[in-house]
Amino acid sequence: MAHWEQSLLLSKDGNVGIGTTTPTETLSVNGNVSIEGTNCRDSGGSATCNNFVDIAELFPASEAVDSGDVVVVDFINKGKVRKSQKEYEKAVVGIVSTQPAIVIEGGRIIAMGNFKGQNNTLKPAVALAGRVPVKASEENGRIMAGDLLTTSSKKGYAMKCNNEIKCINSIVGIALDDKKEGEETVLVMVK
Repeated sequence: MAHWEQSLLLSKDGNVGIGTTTPTETLSVNGNVSIEGTNCRDSGGSATCNNFVDIAELFPASEAVDSGDVVVVDFINKGKVRKSQKEYEKAVVGIVSTQPAIVIEGGRIIAMGNFKGQNNTLKPAVALAGRVPVKASEENGRIMAGDLLTTSSKKGYAMKCNNEIKCINSIVGIALDDKKEGEETVLVMVK
């Protein structure tokens, strides 16, 4: 019983510490963490753990961006990203995440849906790895599972890569399923 008391602490302000006697967050863990299960809960209610399937980093944006937008380096506003706006852009950064599993913000990591800044269109979480929906155009034909995706001429949208030479350094991901007719997005694995 003594070992348990030393490894778990409930502070006066309601914070819980595991492996620490000075919890600074609602849950502070000092040590390794393993999370298993099929259902998670967040402040928005019940959520399926499978909804959280990417690792993202916060980036300042020079224009409002939304989930699923393809973003690139903004060379006019240094240190910021903007929506892609032409085919085969080489400065592609990634795809704005819908619901990241892990968000990196400087030296801080936020996990399992506790990210409160998802609606900040000027500081989006951009997926670095994992699966995310991306806004997709059929500019180069219908997107099928396995297709490489690049930036399109439609602002913030991806399209099927049909020219491997032009696609060098401009790939945003690989389609994981076929783009359904009438749907704006397709699920991709970030590259």
